[in-house]
Order: sequence, then structure tokens, then C-alpha cells
Amino acid sequence: MKDVILLIIILISFSSVAQNKSIPFDKKSFKEEKDAFKIAADNLEQGDKFYAYGLDPAIGFSIWSEAIPFYKKANDFNPDNASLNYQLGNCYLVSIHKSSALDHFIHAYKLNPAIKKDIHYKIGRAYQYQYKFDKALYEYGLFRKTLNSDT
Repeated sequence: MKDVILLIIILISFSSVAQNKSIPFDKKSFKEEKDAFKIAADNLEQGDKFYAYGLDPAIGFSIWSEAIPFYKKANDFNPDNASLNYQLGNCYLVSIHKSSALDHFIHAYKLNPAIKKDIHYKIGRAYQYQYKFDKALYEYGLFRKTLNSDT
């Protein structure tokens, strides 16, 4: 019986590792592209500085939109980083280019379904801004289920 339980635990851990297909933004992942990696990492760092400010109600808009050009350049170099796609999606969602958020949220989710607990909410909002209300409602429903499962 203990062997069966151990086997189940091992299989679950392998399946959860296999689900995360995100490529880390580190030197080890891009040994052959040192110069391009440095430029992309600098852009990521610049974007992160703006992203760290978050939403600023004092000025009435999000500083996140200022991160977009930097994150876009980093994302062009490494489009398969789930965290970067999630953050870029957030930046677009508060910018005047809201419709661009959807592709990044969906890609982040495909790379790592456990990227953030609110991923379905964010996908729903992005669908809503594209006037795809049925899909938005479906995503909101998925988000609601995650909220109910936490309690």
C-alpha cells in the first residue's frame, strides 16, 4: 500500500513539473546568445522597475503601461516565459491597448497553468475588452471555481 501511495505522489509531481513549460529568464537557458540575452535582461529589468510601481491612483493611471516597450523587447527574445507574458498582459490590460493583453495571458496560462490564481480572471477581462462576452463569462466562472476551492 505504501508503494502505491509513493508511486501516486511521484506521478503527480512529474505531471505538475511537465505542465510548467516556461523557459526561465536566466543565463543558463541562453548560453549561445550571451549578447542578446544581456540586452533582453536589461529590458526586463527596466520593465520590472516600472512594473514595481503598480497602479498609482495619485496620477490616475498605471505606471505599468510604461513597462510595455521594455517587456515587449524582452518578450521578443524569450516569448516562452510565463511570468513575463503574465506581466505584459497586465500592462496591456491597463493601457489603451487592452486587446493585446489576451494573447499574453493565454500564452502564460499555456506555459504554466499555475502562473497565478487570478489568471482566469485576467483572461476573462481581456476577453471582455474584445467584446467576447461568452468566453469572458466562461473564464470568470473558472476563476470563481478557484476561489471556491480555496475555502
